[in-house]
Amino acid sequence: MKALLLVFAFALAGSALAQETRAPASSEPAELYRDTWSAHEMLGTEVRDVHGEPIGRVRDLIVNRDGRIARVVIGVSGVLGFGERYLGVPWNEATIGLDMHYVQVPVRDDNLPEFSLFTGIEDDVAMRAGQWRVNALIGEYVSLNDAPRHGIVDDVIFDVRGQARGVIVDRAAGRWGEAGWYGYPYAGYHPGGLGWPMPHASAEVAKIPAFSYAELGRHSPYASHRSPRAEQEQMERARLGERLTLESAPPLAELYAGGWSAEQMIGTAARGAAGEDIGTVRDLVVSPAGLVERVVVGVSGLFGLGQRFVDVPWNEVKIGPAMAYVQTPVRAENVREFSLFTGLEDEVRMAPGAWRVNELLGEFASLEDVERYGIVSDVIFDERGQARAVIVARGAGWWGGPDWYAFPYLGFDRAADAYPLPYRSADIGALPRFDYVELSELSPFSLKGSP
Repeated sequence: MKALLLVFAFALAGSALAQETRAPASSEPAELYRDTWSAHEMLGTEVRDVHGEPIGRVRDLIVNRDGRIARVVIGVSGVLGFGERYLGVPWNEATIGLDMHYVQVPVRDDNLPEFSLFTGIEDDVAMRAGQWRVNALIGEYVSLNDAPRHGIVDDVIFDVRGQARGVIVDRAAGRWGEAGWYGYPYAGYHPGGLGWPMPHASAEVAKIPAFSYAELGRHSPYASHRSPRAEQEQMERARLGERLTLESAPPLAELYAGGWSAEQMIGTAARGAAGEDIGTVRDLVVSPAGLVERVVVGVSGLFGLGQRFVDVPWNEVKIGPAMAYVQTPVRAENVREFSLFTGLEDEVRMAPGAWRVNELLGEFASLEDVERYGIVSDVIFDERGQARAVIVARGAGWWGGPDWYAFPYLGFDRAADAYPLPYRSADIGALPRFDYVELSELSPFSLKGSP
C-alpha cells in the first residue's frame, strides 16, 4: 500500500554496490525504532483467514531486491482441504493484528488458486530475480573487511511499509543476551553468496550501541497502546452504547508528524518506471479496515490508450519529496498487467466494504444532535496507508483553513447519507483547529522529512 521514499539515505541496492559506495557503519539508533517491527517476531505468528479463523502460521517473508516485502509465506498444514502446503500472500493484502498476535489474510476455500501454492519453502517457492527469503538471511555470518566472522544475522527490522531498515547482528561475545545484539543498516542481500558482507572495518563498528528489543516494542506500529486499530475498536464499542469522548482521538501532533493528506495526493503527478510523466493520481481505493489498497492513476493518451485509468497496488508506489509526484512501476509493456478501466464510478474493482476517497470527500458530517455539522474535506493517512483522521470543514469559512477540524476515522459506509460522528455538540466545543501548515512541515513526505 505496497512503496514510499522513506528508506535510509545510506541504503544500498546490494552488497556488490555496498563495496563501491561505503554506507555509514551505523544509523542513529532511534531510526531503527521509529515505526518498525521485527521479522523474527512475525515468524511463527498465527494466521487467520478472511473469516477470522486460524489457518496456519507465518513461515517466511519473501523480499524484493530493493528490500521491500513482496509476500508472506504461510504454512497451512491440515487445513483448507489439503496436507502440508504453503501459501504466498501479497504483503499489501495482509493485515497485522494488535501486538502482532495474528496476521489476517483474504484466504477462503474458494480463492486458494489465486495464491501461490507450493509444498516446500526452500525448493518450491517461486521468486523473481533478486528476491530473497528472510529465513535465508537469518543465520548468515556477517563479515567485515578485517573480520570474516564478525557475528551472525539474528533478525531483520522492517518499517510499516514492509521496507527493510536494518539487520540485527548477534556478536559472538554476547551471543544470547540483549547486550550482544547490534543494529546495522540494511545494505541489500544476495542469497547464495558468502555470508552478509559489511564494507567496514572492526574499528568503524566498535562504537555501535546495543540494540534494544524492549525499545522496539515500545515504538512498534502494531503495539496496542498506539495502534490506530485499537482506537477503532474502542470507537466501535462506543457505537454499541459506551459514551465516547474526543480523548480517544489521535493527538494533532501525531497526525502532523506521521500523516499525509489524501486531498493533496489527488491530482499529484504520476510517473512511470523510468521517471516519465504518465498522468495524475485520480483516487485512492481503501480497504474496509481503512488501509489504502490501490492508487488510481489517469493515463489518458499514453501507452497507445485513450481515456483510461490504471490502479497500482499501494506497496508498489513511491511518494516523492513534498508529495510533488508519485512514482509507479508502470511501463508501456506492462500497463495491461494493472487493472485497466474507463470510468471511476462504474468500473473500478473493489472488495465488499472498500471505498474510494472521492466518495467520502464532500459528504456531510453529522453529529448526534446536528444533522449537517460540516463537510468532509480530507482524510489523513499514516505512512503505512492507514486512515487516521477525517478532516471536517465547518462554519462560515468551510473552505478556509481556520475552520478545519480533525476527527478520528471510524470507517465509512458508502451507502450512508452522511458521515456520522458519534459526538454531541457539547463534546467538541473546544476542539482545536487542524493546521495544514504544520502537516506540510512535519509530514514524512515533506522536504524536511524526506531523505
